[in-house]
Amino acid sequence: MNSSISLWEVSPLQELNHTELYQTCLRVGLRVHPGSSRDVMIACLTGEIELPPDSPHPIDDWRTGIIRFLGDYWTTLEPQIKCPAKMMRHPTQPNPQPCFGCLDAQVIACVVQNAKVLHLIEPHKPNKR
Repeated sequence: MNSSISLWEVSPLQELNHTELYQTCLRVGLRVHPGSSRDVMIACLTGEIELPPDSPHPIDDWRTGIIRFLGDYWTTLEPQIKCPAKMMRHPTQPNPQPCFGCLDAQVIACVVQNAKVLHLIEPHKPNKR
């Protein structure tokens, strides 16, 4: 082979697009900002850089707001919940942070689909903007 770069020097991460890299970061527990560059995400995934433990993520405020809203209206909403949030108050395997397991797009879809009660969810966000 006449290439100046060997196959072993090309990271499989380089082949992923921005969205795939972002989802890979989230899948392994790296809460990178969705606007992070590909280079930053690859550096995080390879351990070259570390994110500060309190790195803000723009969708997390909505996740927290939805969770708090569900908690406040649990008795009314519980029978209607069809997503992972149904496990919030499970008697043996509760998941108090169910929305943190959802993709960002799903969280935004929940917000949009519940536009009629947005005025009730909004005050539950920790960093109201």
